[in-house]
Parts: sequence; structure tokens; C-alpha cells
Amino acid sequence: MKALRTWFALFGLLLGFVGVGPRAQAQSEKPSGATAGADSASKVEVDELRREVAAQRRAIEKLELLVEQLTDAKSRAPGAAPVNESAHLLNASLPLTPAPAATPAADEAETAIPVEACQKPADKPATSAPVTAGWNGEHFYIKSADGQFQIQPYGYVQTDFRSYTGDGAPPATFGIRRARFGFQGNYGDHYQFGLLIDAAPTSLGGTVQSAVLRDVYLNAKYNNALQFQAGQFKEPFAQEELQGITNIDFLERGLQAALYPSAFSAYRSPGVTLHGDINGGVFQYWAGAFNGKGYSTKNTTSDPETVGRVRFYPWRNNKDSFFREFAFGGSIAYSMTRGLSHELSPPQNLNDAAYTWFPQFPVNGNVWRYEGEFTFIHGPLALRDNTWLPRSTALASARCNWADSGLPISPTSVIKPGIPPSPTCSPRNGVRKTERRG
Repeated sequence: MKALRTWFALFGLLLGFVGVGPRAQAQSEKPSGATAGADSASKVEVDELRREVAAQRRAIEKLELLVEQLTDAKSRAPGAAPVNESAHLLNASLPLTPAPAATPAADEAETAIPVEACQKPADKPATSAPVTAGWNGEHFYIKSADGQFQIQPYGYVQTDFRSYTGDGAPPATFGIRRARFGFQGNYGDHYQFGLLIDAAPTSLGGTVQSAVLRDVYLNAKYNNALQFQAGQFKEPFAQEELQGITNIDFLERGLQAALYPSAFSAYRSPGVTLHGDINGGVFQYWAGAFNGKGYSTKNTTSDPETVGRVRFYPWRNNKDSFFREFAFGGSIAYSMTRGLSHELSPPQNLNDAAYTWFPQFPVNGNVWRYEGEFTFIHGPLALRDNTWLPRSTALASARCNWADSGLPISPTSVIKPGIPPSPTCSPRNGVRKTERRG
């Protein structure tokens, strides 16, 4: 019995070993295959997830670029409210749909984004041009950024102390000779303008001029050779007259300046002028018509005061010539006076009316003025001269002629013969007929 039980026990153990071997082999083989399959499935899933993440990243980048472009466009729109330029994506969500497997070439092509799409659009030029201001070495200026419009304010003040000696001399005094302020400017290359006001009272010809408007004009320039100027400005007669008072050689102009056209109104009168520079300024010309009666004053006759002037610089274009700044020229002026309008001959006195060289007479008829001039400048040296000959017809309540001529020998002295009316002329009240001469 005991032997039988032992046999059965051995048989059972044998059956157990036989069953365990194949099962163990099967178990050992099954986990190995399952692990390989799991590893293969995990790699595919990771690659797929990577492709999905890359696609989502590219979509996010495109959306960010699109939002930035829309923000810039909205900020440039006219009348648009200010936009915060630091735009951000908030609560962005994308569907996580499985992406199809793609080849590396397709992924690389899809990843490449055009450079133009990533670049920020160029800023548009500013529509409003800022105004600039500064100092150009001679004047202050205010001008637009493109330089098309420019204005230059300027001014100057001259103070005098005058002292006289001798019997009947006026008292010594301080005075403001000139106090002028204005501006000049241009609009483009074809229009220039100017305005000048003198705030200092001026006494000339026995008449005290209070603050006056001296210059107001507009110059239209087609080119250097053809220009047209209108308004109130200096009549183009003599070189000394046309020089600015800040550029003359002495403190005052010569005494002959009292015989220039419109001398009693600082040589200015309403009118028009055609002028130009030819061949770089070798030849210059002026031709004008003016009232010739003073500041903003109407003419007394239907004949305007006409002025013609020419000036030559023969060697101006030769930079090495010793005579490059040599110039000569001449002027002629004609006007008509009217005795019934109480017109007088040119004043012959100092600008402060302290001394009068020759008295004034009523005039009625023609007034002619002739002038010759030359200038030579070399380095700091200059030599200038004016020669003039005015002729007029005078009426001193009688039928009497009066001629006037002169020749300057220096800027401050003048030989000036005057022929006053004959004392034997008998006054005639209400005389209408006059003799004209010249």
C-alpha cells in the first residue's frame, strides 16, 4: 500500500513536470512577443504625436503672424483708435486630430514658411511733414521738411548821436535812425516774397514819416533770365540805392541819393518790374513802372514813372580773372509831375532835416534822370562811382524854368550846381500854362 502510494506520488510529480515545462515555455515565449509588440506600438504612437505637435506648432505660428498683420493694418487705418502693439493669443485651442503619416520631405516642405510672410510690412511714410527751424549763417529760418516753403525773419536797428556847431545849429541829440523788422522767404523755386516795416520815424524833405510799411512784394521767377516782381519796393535806378543799408560803405548814402526816384520815401513806390540775369549774371536788366509818389500813394498823372537799367559783368564767369568783380552800367528814368497836385522838386537836405542845401520848388512837367555807374572789387578793396543828371521843369507860381544836375566826386561829397528861379519872374496867380524843358 505504501509502495503504491509512493508510485502514485512519483507519477504525479512526473505529470507535473511535464505540464509545467510547456506552460513555462509558452509563458516565456508569450511575454517576449507581447513586449516587442508593445515597444513597436509605442514608437509609432510617439512619432505620430510628434508630427501632430509639429503641425500644431506651425498652425500657431501662422495664426500669430496673421494676428500681427491684422493689428498693424488696423493701427494704420485712418481714424482708427490706438491699438496695443503687443498682441497675444489667449485661450487658443486646436482640435487634436490624428495627422496622417508623412514623409520627411513632405514634413520639411510643410515646415518651410515663406520669408515674405514672416517679414513685418514696411512702415508708410509720414503724411504730415514736420517744420524745422535754425540759423543759416545770416538769418534765422523756418521751413518745411521738404524745403518747398521757407521764411526768414530779420531786422536791424541803427542809433545815432548828432551834434552840430555854429550859429543857429540844431541841438545835439540821440536818435533812432532805423528800426526795421520783416521777413523774406520762398515757396518752391519760382516764388519769393518779402515784407519790411520801419518802426522809426523818418524825416526827409521836411516831412516826418511815422512807422511805415517799406517793402511788400511778390517775385515770380520763371528762370534766372525772366522774373516778374510786383508790390512796393525800391525803384531799380542806381547801384548805391539798390544796396541794402547794412551793406553800404559809409554810415549814410551820398547826398546825390536825394535826387534818386522816390528819395523822400526811401526810394520805394508801388509798381511792377521785369528783370533777370543772363549768362550767369554777366548781363542784368530791369524795366519797371511805378507811381513814383511815395509809400502807398496814388499817381497824380496817367503817366507812370518808368525806369530802365542795365549792368554788365564782362569777366564774371572767369574765376581767375583780376577783373572778375568789375561791373559797369547805367539807368534812365522818366516821370511826369503835376503842379495842381502841389508837387515839389526833390528835397535837398539832410535826412534829419537839420540842414537844407537847396529849397524845393513847385514842379509841373517832365522829369528825366540819367545815371552811369561802375564798380571794381578785388579782395577787401572796392572802388565805386555814380554819375547822374536829373532835369526837370519847375513852376514857382510863374513861368520860370529850373534845371538840376550833379556829379559826385566821392560817396559823401558832391558838386551840385543849382539854378533857382530868376528873381525877376513876376508871380502869376492861377497860372495854368507852363514851359517844359528836358
